Amino acid sequence: MKTTYLVNQEQPDGSVRLAVVFSAQWLSITAANRELPPEQRRHFIVDYIADGTDLDRMVIEAPTEEYRTWHREHAAAQRNHKLGQKYQRLSMDASAQAENKATLLHDSIATDTQVEAMVCDRLLMEDLQDALRAWKPWATDLLERYLRGEKRSCTTALAAKYGVSPQVIRKYKRQFEEFIKNFLSDVSF
Repeated sequence: MKTTYLVNQEQPDGSVRLAVVFSAQWLSITAANRELPPEQRRHFIVDYIADGTDLDRMVIEAPTEEYRTWHREHAAAQRNHKLGQKYQRLSMDASAQAENKATLLHDSIATDTQVEAMVCDRLLMEDLQDALRAWKPWATDLLERYLRGEKRSCTTALAAKYGVSPQVIRKYKRQFEEFIKNFLSDVSF
């Protein structure tokens, strides 16, 4: 693997451009970098270029924002790679041995639960909660009470919580039920 170092250098005409330097120069730059305050430090990104069967490593000086973007992506990729090594990935079309009979892996997964329906239900509930939260401050409380089976018994508690009369809560319930009907009629299954 060949490593190339590209650093910003002042040119004879006064402009600053990337120029190839030897490793000794790059090492002196990084050594000096350690002594500088963070806002004055020079930043370098590393890139790999495949050249046929060879792999070349490029160390390139970059502006601070570009470095931060690269560093964030690089750190995430390394973290994902490290975590990914803990798990084994199997194709759903891989062979599985079940009761001395070769089958496909996806044929051996239990079908008692409908995963797609569960996911759709959860997404629908999240969308409904978001819509209720945006609509009225008391709407999510009503949804929670309805889901716990407290449709009739929650009036007094909600009236006390929101400082309104039970009659107003009954009006809220009618508005809530109408909102739910409209929301569900707009959802396409």
